[in-house]
Amino acid sequence: MPDWRWMPDVLNHVYWERIRAFQLPEDTYSEWVAFAVKQGRFYYEISGGAQGEAGFGEVVFCPPGRQFHRRVIEELSFHFFTFHWRAEGRGFEEPAGRREDMPLYPLGGITVLDHARLSSNYFYMEQLPQASPDRRRALGVHAFRDIWHLVCLERELASASGKDAEVHDPLMRSAAVWIRQHAFGPVVFRDVAARLGFTPVQFTRRFQALMGQSPMDWII
Repeated sequence: MPDWRWMPDVLNHVYWERIRAFQLPEDTYSEWVAFAVKQGRFYYEISGGAQGEAGFGEVVFCPPGRQFHRRVIEELSFHFFTFHWRAEGRGFEEPAGRREDMPLYPLGGITVLDHARLSSNYFYMEQLPQASPDRRRALGVHAFRDIWHLVCLERELASASGKDAEVHDPLMRSAAVWIRQHAFGPVVFRDVAARLGFTPVQFTRRFQALMGQSPMDWII
């Protein structure tokens, strides 16, 4: 589970809007990076075993030195961050990149369930170019840390309720993203379940364990 003592310290933030392809199909970064999807979907593979599809509600984390393969599936808008981890609550703050006890998490996509608060953070981050240069970074750090606080809080509550395993269910996370992306078109849950290798009843139970709602309630 995420450790509250580690906080992301943003080095750079860029908002990319309505792209149809990444400039590079793969890259290796010297710092931690995060892709926070506002709209659209993309497929990713990160050396070390993480892979999947990410859409709205997903933040994809990649540690330094890992190969990051990506491909746009649907026209994509996303916030891109480079950052360090800082160890707080110890009387000082220090970049974690050179510390032996730096966190090994996260790797790959993490779902944020509070979409309203996530959207609010995205809105304010997109207003950052209007802020004064000396305030821009501070506001960006605040917004990204708020997203990280949501991640920590949601997983802590899930763990306390015995649902930690379901929160990290990659199949259901992908299903939730796909349903959201296709919510205004015909969605046949029987076909979605079959695509994932479940019966409709199995799919509904597993989806509800993660999201706290049935697939039908989720799409409504």
